Amino acid sequence: FERMTIRLLEARPLVRVAIASHNLRSVAHAAAHNAALGADPSALEFQVLRGLGDDLQDALVKSGFRVRTYCPVGDLNSGMAYLVRRLLENTSNDSFLANHARGADFDELLVAP
Repeated sequence: FERMTIRLLEARPLVRVAIASHNLRSVAHAAAHNAALGADPSALEFQVLRGLGDDLQDALVKSGFRVRTYCPVGDLNSGMAYLVRRLLENTSNDSFLANHARGADFDELLVAP
């Protein structure tokens, strides 16, 4: 994800960059690389799922980023499957927040994968 983010941001004159993630590390990586390229925060759009990324959305907007909130559309089974995948993705046992809550050091958590 991080390598693809760099490629998208560096191709910006050709591509409108939108990052859809609820992973705090991935979002921070995109924001940091955007800044390292000297780009304004408004040049990058983040996309978050309604109800799952509300706090993240508020923080990104306060930081000057454009944010698009979305919600899955379709039949109930497909929609529920999508929401469950996002929930599992954001509450996994190896997530940044879960590891920090177990006492992992921030510097250790922020080491490049």
